[in-house]
Amino acid sequence: FPFRGMHFFASIQKAKRDMPDWKPKYSLLDGLRSSYLEDYVARGFDKKDPDLRTDQLILSKFMGGGNASVDEEIETGLSKERTADGSISLGQSVTWGGKQGTVRFIGDTKFAAGEWVGVELSAAEGMHDGNVLGVPYFVCKPKCGIFAQQAQLVSSGVAATTGGASTAPASIVKKRVLVMGGTRFIGCYLVAKLRELGHEVVVVNRGKTNEGKPERLPGASDAEYAKMLEGVSVLKADRKEPEQLKAAIIAAGKFDIVFDNNVRKLNEVQPLVEAVQASGGCEQFILMSSAGVYGPTDALPLSEENPGDPNSRHKEKLQCENYLNAMGLNWTSIRPVYIYGPLNYNPVERYFFDRVARGKPICVPYGGKYITQLGHCEDLADFMAKCIGNPAVRGQVYNVSGQEYVTFDGMAKLCAQAAGAPEPKIVHYDPKEVDVPDGFPKAFPFRGMHFFASIQKAKRDVPDWKPKYSLLDGLR
Repeated sequence: FPFRGMHFFASIQKAKRDMPDWKPKYSLLDGLRSSYLEDYVARGFDKKDPDLRTDQLILSKFMGGGNASVDEEIETGLSKERTADGSISLGQSVTWGGKQGTVRFIGDTKFAAGEWVGVELSAAEGMHDGNVLGVPYFVCKPKCGIFAQQAQLVSSGVAATTGGASTAPASIVKKRVLVMGGTRFIGCYLVAKLRELGHEVVVVNRGKTNEGKPERLPGASDAEYAKMLEGVSVLKADRKEPEQLKAAIIAAGKFDIVFDNNVRKLNEVQPLVEAVQASGGCEQFILMSSAGVYGPTDALPLSEENPGDPNSRHKEKLQCENYLNAMGLNWTSIRPVYIYGPLNYNPVERYFFDRVARGKPICVPYGGKYITQLGHCEDLADFMAKCIGNPAVRGQVYNVSGQEYVTFDGMAKLCAQAAGAPEPKIVHYDPKEVDVPDGFPKAFPFRGMHFFASIQKAKRDVPDWKPKYSLLDGLR
């Protein structure tokens, strides 16, 4: 096998930082296609018999008898991505029938055989919003989407920025902002960021925690907390009571920006949107989604191009995105991986701290080798606030997390280091052999798979944002 038996990948952030006019041209799939067509096939390797004697040794041991065929036919599904004017790739500016657009999708579809290119037109001169026969191939404004064969497209030059102009607003304009939730964890950090920028904030919740006001951030003085609350008002309403929610928001008047931090289902966001539109609409609607919407994949890190998983418990968040798009809103969806930091009510880092602080062994499943990713709550709130007024984020989804990836074992060791404790004793176990009774705490905070995402798109479209915290600093 050509690769070493270990996790082996590296950050290229320093290279991109010090050489700002450089970035990788090829996605892994595009590079493999190029290598297959322009080297493997062009040099005739597909016609030569490779030496598979080592394969036969392995197959005879693990499949039995040595009779298993190693000549498995592979359906490549490749087609040349060429036009008369050069290569076509995602994000490429193209012309279709004299109309300007940007390539948002390349691949097979369910509506017709062969490879198709999905294009978002600059004006509403198309046929759909990227959704055809109930399948969302990409997302764009209504009547801006078309599908075409590659030969029908003419390249207009270099790849376009996926979310539009990647220029942050030059100055901050005071906005009236509605925040759904706002009393705990992410909501507290977001409200603090918004107030720091001078925005007026209205939080919508049931008023059962801290009278509906955001919790004080760690380290904030009485004066700082009081100053933050000066520009915050509480609108008491329960989103599980749609008519009550609509009446409260309509009575509160027009909002410029809406942050929906706690939506889980489509029928929860619909009343909110109806109320906002009845009050005169909003400039931006920013939705808190989750990286848990992505389907299984062997190509990592996850990117925003990965398809959604129809079986995910977060699948309705995808429906919320489609609904916001269909309603014609200027929407943005944010997909964090695991979130950690002060005020976290989910037992993520606390699972490890509970054990290292007491010198207890840490039970880690799957051999501790799965890789995951965590993002600090303050970094997430900072990104959310910096979306305001940024035209690049219109109609886009963003993975937002930290820049580092960590194994399960590595997380246990980092938490011990952050707590100033000795390296912990790690006990590996197979979850299938442990039956956790009802009422017992969850056995482990992370899902049993590699789960980490690229944040390059977020850094590109919001160029004045990057994670402030390393994982170790954030844990401390």
